[in-house]
Amino acid sequence: MQGFYIVKSILAQANVSLDDISYKDTLSYFGILYQGKVTKWICRLYFNTSKKSITFPDGINVGIEKLEDLYNLKDEIIKAYESRK
Repeated sequence: MQGFYIVKSILAQANVSLDDISYKDTLSYFGILYQGKVTKWICRLYFNTSKKSITFPDGINVGIEKLEDLYNLKDEIIKAYESRK
């Protein structure tokens, strides 16, 4: 959930309507969605394994060591959101 709130705070800084941002937790990843649609996912967080990562719809997969690393991906997160609108 912390990852979701970090992504949501990044999007809030970009003046995104936070009512449109939701999530779906699955066994293999934690998906952050636009308008609650699984086909409009913004990013997927993989924290269940020893290698933590975030994946974007354009196929980019970035390894992260700790949750705070998500702040370093601000531009990528906003770009992924923009591609889903």
